[in-house]
Amino acid sequence: MEDEDLYGDLYNESGEGDTLLTVKNTELKESLEKTQAVVTELTAKTTSLEEQVTILTEERTTLVRNISCLFKTAKEEISRKEDLISELQKKCVYQPEKPYFISFSYLS
Repeated sequence: MEDEDLYGDLYNESGEGDTLLTVKNTELKESLEKTQAVVTELTAKTTSLEEQVTILTEERTTLVRNISCLFKTAKEEISRKEDLISELQKKCVYQPEKPYFISFSYLS
């Protein structure tokens, strides 16, 4: 069985392994700090976006309710106007000999 040097690649040609390990350790710490900063930033953005989604969902619910009420009111108003028109048409008497004259009977 051959003796393998597990940490042989950590030393450079001049034998400065401790310095190389310190440099690698520093680089990894800097990389970790940068990554943690990105994670913190993304977490803050995610929280902000979740709050916006909640607000927009509430606004949407309110708008849907409002438009539904407006639609219902409009339908009722159209129905009321159609009934009024129908009632007025029943009261209206058209006289062909006087095409521009319309009289209303006030019998009801």
